[in-house]
Amino acid sequence: MRLFLIVLATLLVLGCAQAPKEAPKASPAKDPVELGKALFQDSSLGTTGQTCKTCHPNPETSMSGVGKKYPAYFNMAKKEMTLKEVINFCIEVPLKGKALPAGDERLLALEAYLKSL
Repeated sequence: MRLFLIVLATLLVLGCAQAPKEAPKASPAKDPVELGKALFQDSSLGTTGQTCKTCHPNPETSMSGVGKKYPAYFNMAKKEMTLKEVINFCIEVPLKGKALPAGDERLLALEAYLKSL
C-alpha cells in the first residue's frame, strides 16, 4: 500500500509539472475606428516614411463622406475601385508598401475610420 501511494504521489507531481499550456489570451478588441485613425498616421504601412496623413493632413474635413462615395471611379488609378482597393492603392503607390489582405484587421480598421468621417 505504501509503495502504491509513493507511485501515485510521483505521478501526480509529474503530471502537475507538465500541465498543458494555456492559449495566449487575446488582447482586448480595439475600436476599429480608433485603430484606423492611428494607422492613418502610421508610417509602417509603407517604406517611404510617409503616412496617409502626409497626403491627407485634414481628413476630418477633406475626406468627409468618402466612405459613402465608393465604389467609384478613382482618378489616380484610372478605374472604378472600392474603398478597400483605394486604401491599398495608396499603400502601394504613394507609401510604397505591400497591399493588405482583404480580411486584414488593419485594412478593415482604415476602412472603418474613413467611413466614420
